[in-house]
Amino acid sequence: MNKQELIEILDAVGNSIKNNPAQFFKIEVNVIGYSSKTVGGGAGSNTIGTNISGGQLNVSASTGDIQIERIAPYVNAEINSRITKVSDLLESIKEEVKKDAPNRGLIDSCVSEIKNLIPPVIGAMLGAIISSYFPA
Repeated sequence: MNKQELIEILDAVGNSIKNNPAQFFKIEVNVIGYSSKTVGGGAGSNTIGTNISGGQLNVSASTGDIQIERIAPYVNAEINSRITKVSDLLESIKEEVKKDAPNRGLIDSCVSEIKNLIPPVIGAMLGAIISSYFPA
């Protein structure tokens, strides 16, 4: 692999992350705790009892009570922060590779940071490609 090919690969990875971040970042929400089926279907719980004044007390909880939209801005901000950081690190690697005497320690440091920001398989692939350019 030559210098230009490595730069093109780094550009492709950076553009792919910017243009389709969903392929790298996945958010899963798991509800853990007590659950039962409600009469109308779905996961949840409905309890009916009597309150202190003798009136009926109805307490319910269901998956519909989860309000994901409250955390969405924070999740989006974190994803955008990671995308920006990965893009900046890829740009740093590219600029270093363009030099006549690239600093391998700086490049390795950038790759290490990238591996903490994206899924491990992508980080490992990126590390292997860069290592193939700099044979031991």
